[in-house]
Amino acid sequence: MANFRKIKEKLKAVSAIGVITATYREVSQKEMNDIRGRALKNRDFIEELSRMCSIAKKSYLAEKEGKDEEVVAQKKEKTVSVFFSANSRFYGSLILDVWRSVFAFLKNKESDLVIIGEVGKNLVEKSNPDTKFSYFNLDDENPTEEELKKVIDFIKNYDTIIAFHGRFKTILSQEVGATNISAEAKNPKDDESIPSYLFEPSPEAVLEFFEKELIAAFFNQAFLEHRLSRHATRMVAMHRAGENAKERRKKLESTWNKINKRIVDKKQLEIVIPYHLWK
Repeated sequence: MANFRKIKEKLKAVSAIGVITATYREVSQKEMNDIRGRALKNRDFIEELSRMCSIAKKSYLAEKEGKDEEVVAQKKEKTVSVFFSANSRFYGSLILDVWRSVFAFLKNKESDLVIIGEVGKNLVEKSNPDTKFSYFNLDDENPTEEELKKVIDFIKNYDTIIAFHGRFKTILSQEVGATNISAEAKNPKDDESIPSYLFEPSPEAVLEFFEKELIAAFFNQAFLEHRLSRHATRMVAMHRAGENAKERRKKLESTWNKINKRIVDKKQLEIVIPYHLWK
C-alpha cells in the first residue's frame, strides 16, 4: 500500500507539471508572436534614425572641414559589456551561453561589465566571484522608463557599448548576439546627396540628441531581441518538459495498473481460499 500511495502522489505531481508546462508554453508563444512584430517595426525605425543622424553629422563635418574633434560631447575611451540575462528561470541553457560569450570577450578585451537580470548576477557571483560588475534589475517583460533611463545614463558615456543577448533564428534555434549599440551612425549610401542643414540651437546639441536617441533605440532593440529569444527558448523547453511528463505519467499509470491488479487478485484469493477451506 505504501508503494500505491507513492505512485498516486507522483501521478498528481506529474499532472501538475503537465498543466504548468502547458501554461508556460502558451504564454511564451503569445509573447513571442507579439515581440516578433514589434522587433521588425523597431528595426526599420532604428535604421532610418541612424541614416538621418549620419547625414546630419556629415553635413556638419563638411561645414567644419572635417574637424571630428569638435563634434558632440566627449566620451570615455572605454568599453562596456552589457550582459542581458533574466529574473526568472526555465530558459534552458540560453543565459549560460550568453555569459560564456561575455566571459570569453572579457578575457581578450579590457571592458567594464554591466549585468541585467538577477539570474545573470547570481551566475557570475557563483561561477566567477572575482568579477567586478555593475548590476541593474529590469523587469523581464515591461521595464519602466525609469529603469531603462538608469541603465542608458550609465552606459552612454562609454566609447564602445557591446550588448550580449539571445538572438532569435528559428523557434528551435537560438544564438548569442554581440551587438555594438554605441551611437555610431552608419554611413549613408555613396550616391546619397548630403544636404546642407541649419542646426538649432547648435550642431553639437542636435547631434548629441541624435546620439542619445540612437543608444536608447539600440538598447531597446537588443532588449527586445533577447526577450524574443528567451520566450522561444522557454516555449521549446516547456514543450520538452511536457512531453517528458506525459511519458512519465504513462509509466506511472502502467505501474499503478499492475499494482492495482495484484491487489484485486489478492482480494479474490482471500475470498476463494477460505471458501475451499470451509468446504
